Amino acid sequence: MDRVALVNKVKTKIDEISTLDTPLQAITMADEKPIDTIIESLLDESALEILLKAPFHRLDIASATPTITQDKTDTTTGKITAPEDFLRLVSFRMDDWERSVTELSIKGDAISRRQSNKYIRGGQSRPVGVLSKSDKGIEIEYYSTKSTSHKLSEFLYIKKTSAENITDTQMIEAMTWICAGRALLIVGNADDAKNAYDNAQSLMI
Repeated sequence: MDRVALVNKVKTKIDEISTLDTPLQAITMADEKPIDTIIESLLDESALEILLKAPFHRLDIASATPTITQDKTDTTTGKITAPEDFLRLVSFRMDDWERSVTELSIKGDAISRRQSNKYIRGGQSRPVGVLSKSDKGIEIEYYSTKSTSHKLSEFLYIKKTSAENITDTQMIEAMTWICAGRALLIVGNADDAKNAYDNAQSLMI
């Protein structure tokens, strides 16, 4: 759906729930931005919220073959440099693992600290991925593999994208409700904004 159509959809949703006496089209901010401009500026961050929170079956799942850097001193582990448009992991799997990693630990948490001990770290039957960041961007440390190739058999993720690239009909509805809520907060209507967010939440299934 193009951005003009999305803006109009958000305006329709605001009209559905708005208790403001002032007509929507007459609302402007201190810098004289019309409501259409405000809504358009909020679309992509509303899409980002959908991409971060919606269930995977409602989103487009991307695949990639990212760069792998094997650890020079510990030959059983290494790092995956995530694609530039990486937002959220669906799953990844090394070619000798018995199952995929679907949730990542965060660098510095209890699970990630255990990976420094080769006797209790993740392995082929219970692998572990740790999310970190470097000058290369987002990286995922993997623990651990006995394969000499350090080859990925799967890397699935949700990528960052703009509002017009959301394709699931129900998620478009949720996204436009979120955008309506954000716009209503900007114009000072917190009660209607909450109703809009509640409507969005009911669709995130």
